[in-house]
Amino acid sequence: MGAFYNYDASGERNLKLTGGTVDVTQNGTSVNTPVLDQQTLYASALVTINDKGYTKHYFEEGKRICSKIGSGELQGIHILVDPLSGDIPRLLAESDNLIIKSFDECLGITPMIKTESIYDNTIKRYEGLENPDEPVFYYHSDHLGSASYITDDHGHETQHLVYLPFGELRSNREYHNTNNKCDEQHWVDMKYNTSQFDTPYKFNGKEKDDELRSNREYQNNNKLHEQTGLHYYGARYLNTDLSIWLSVDPMSDKYPHLTSYNYCVNNPVMLVDPDGREMDEYGLDVKTGRLSFIKNKEGKDVILQGTFEKDGTFKNNGGQPLSDISNDILTSTDKNEDLSKTGIIAGGGRQGEGLDIMKFISFNSNKELSAWGFNDNKGQDGLAIGSWDKNKFNSGGRTMYDESNAFKKIGTRTFHIHTHPGSKDGIGGGWKASITDHNRNFYGVRSFILSKTGLTEYGQRQGVKKTWTPNKNSLPVNLRRF
Repeated sequence: MGAFYNYDASGERNLKLTGGTVDVTQNGTSVNTPVLDQQTLYASALVTINDKGYTKHYFEEGKRICSKIGSGELQGIHILVDPLSGDIPRLLAESDNLIIKSFDECLGITPMIKTESIYDNTIKRYEGLENPDEPVFYYHSDHLGSASYITDDHGHETQHLVYLPFGELRSNREYHNTNNKCDEQHWVDMKYNTSQFDTPYKFNGKEKDDELRSNREYQNNNKLHEQTGLHYYGARYLNTDLSIWLSVDPMSDKYPHLTSYNYCVNNPVMLVDPDGREMDEYGLDVKTGRLSFIKNKEGKDVILQGTFEKDGTFKNNGGQPLSDISNDILTSTDKNEDLSKTGIIAGGGRQGEGLDIMKFISFNSNKELSAWGFNDNKGQDGLAIGSWDKNKFNSGGRTMYDESNAFKKIGTRTFHIHTHPGSKDGIGGGWKASITDHNRNFYGVRSFILSKTGLTEYGQRQGVKKTWTPNKNSLPVNLRRF
């Protein structure tokens, strides 16, 4: 089977072309030509489009919780996308030529591209339609994020999956020459009463390329042609049959005692690797608010409490750490870099984690922190935490994210929040928002204060400047944790 994958500038896969192959033998010479006639467009992390339709995905703090099979309400999905510069047929022709060139230079073969316009056949067809009865499927995942049960919107079980330690589903295959079919023997992968949805998001909730059934029904020489059969993690592909990564760890020089192809230090029952990169340990100086990288560790990122000595070593005070942090939030691995001077961006659907980090830093270092909630250009939520190195117990300062043009490349502001650490309340206790707070430009979004007594909202109500306790149901979803 032939397959072509395209990636954007950030390394995320945004297009997949697949299809069967044509084998021709002439004068003893065999010619193998892929026919790429099926396509999947990853419009964003929230929308996947193929020739049959599209699927909308819903996440909670980066964890996939629901997939909705779409057949309508696609209006406006292109609003955040920059317009194409040039004639579309010409651009498509150039794209096809680049794909053909890649196959020719890398494999010495010439593919045939037979895809039709995904805009005309899928997106445009549904732009003006609405279908309130779109099928909805919910993921019930284990502690590793692996989908164990899939249910429909009535709570009926539609799929049940059980995995071996490294995510293996197939135990063996049997080919039957009599009917030219391949029976796959799974550990457990059972579907019930539906042909609408066979989730490709399985081990760790990652997409497995050979589980899209429409791309697997090519047969030749009594064998079933598949895609790669690999799980796509972002930085690398995982081969669950062999229990290893397909490529070398980009941080392998930091782990000389481990093979550069190992998955989670060969402990997949307890650990999960979100994207195939390293995981680190950070230290928060509770006296100064300094936050710096300490060392690599096994598992998700963690922030420890303690103090930095004069020689730069970190002394753990034994306080409760903040654990299970996704490794794409705290990205610095320079022990001399102080994140309190640069701030932190928790993007890609990690807004909840960003709020937990903000609270942890502020309440344990008595530093007032300020941040903006936002939606990025892919429709995912995030939190931009400003620098706090010069802030005090009862005052903060303006940061780069307060500037009017700070979010041009980040996204759109959705709310503003700052903390009151220690015993300083957000409301009551003799404290009220200052005139400076009231008069600050918050770009038309709601403003909140997080203290140990809870969450406070402030601004103008009926022309009067005041603070109040917000209705929890009216809050942005990630603020409802406080």
